[in-house]
Amino acid sequence: MEQLALPPARLPAGVAPTTSRSRRDRDGAAQDQRKRKCARTEPAPPCAVCGRQRKITFDLLQCCEPCQDLAVDAEDAGGHWRAAYLTAGRLVECKGEAMVKLMGQMLARPPPSGVQQLDGGLAASPANALRLLRAAPRTLVLLGSGASAGYGIPTIDQLPRADPLTRYGVVRQAVLKISEQEIGGLYGNLGRLLLGIDAQRSGGPASDETTAIISTNVDHLAKRAGLNELQLHGTTGRLQCARCDQTWPSGQDWPPAGCPSCNSAPLFNVPTDTLEEEDVVWRLIRQDHQSALRYLKQAANAPLAVLAIGVATHVHTLTPELQLILEARAARGVASSVVWINQQGQGGELPGAMELIGDAAATVEAMLQCTYTSVD
Repeated sequence: MEQLALPPARLPAGVAPTTSRSRRDRDGAAQDQRKRKCARTEPAPPCAVCGRQRKITFDLLQCCEPCQDLAVDAEDAGGHWRAAYLTAGRLVECKGEAMVKLMGQMLARPPPSGVQQLDGGLAASPANALRLLRAAPRTLVLLGSGASAGYGIPTIDQLPRADPLTRYGVVRQAVLKISEQEIGGLYGNLGRLLLGIDAQRSGGPASDETTAIISTNVDHLAKRAGLNELQLHGTTGRLQCARCDQTWPSGQDWPPAGCPSCNSAPLFNVPTDTLEEEDVVWRLIRQDHQSALRYLKQAANAPLAVLAIGVATHVHTLTPELQLILEARAARGVASSVVWINQQGQGGELPGAMELIGDAAATVEAMLQCTYTSVD
């Protein structure tokens, strides 16, 4: 590359150029000190985002401080996904396209050496999946949109581009058409399956200490079926008025009535990409988020079985979260197992996981049937 010729710097009158022997001596001493310091320390690992040899300050993602600052400051595209994920310290302050770009770079780092045996060395079958879940003292259930698709609930890419009430109103109207008998399918059987697993495992019913159900769904179906669903992305089962800082059950009417305090038009308690942070009543969303983090902290050093139902693999799902959780557990030498139930495989995102490909409701029902017979 051609070097630009710069004019000589002009110094104030009476100031001598800094080419004295003392300046050169100081520079040489400083350089010798840096060489000695480098000789005593191992070279820093490259940042997973920028690739530069910088001190890693964000251990879980192997990220340096400048890149972490860039992620946190990326506030340019609306705030859908903030405060919505599991891993402590995750880049949840990023928004929109900036977050997609940064998280894509983060998660594209080389996989850890070796493949974890997340299937316990067992062939994929409902009976063996049940074995994996029984073998661990704790069960983490992750629910994605594929879990509710069998009920006729549209996925986010099928929703109209409209104002938040109209957009997510499509989900709410689909939910209102589902009878109490129909809701007992997948989610009803899942509840009975978890109760059976915990009873056979510990001699007692499932509790929040042993089982957590964490979801990015907003349809409220799992909660309606009696499951203690932690709703990280909010829910259409509640309405909100940010002006009054209130949230209340959606009820059975459509369209919904106004805010009980100010009668203004409500929104669903869902942080959409068209809302600013102050437009959302975060209270219950953050309570569920904190409950999820608390469960993971309590389960950090004990064997954990993960049951992922209908979870996709893109950056806004729970799959990247699960990748990070499994990596951190593997680094600590803690055993994990994963049962993946979906219409599609996980595409190598979770190497070694047990995959049960097909209808989620039928698969969970088959696992429930196995609880009535011995699988040991």
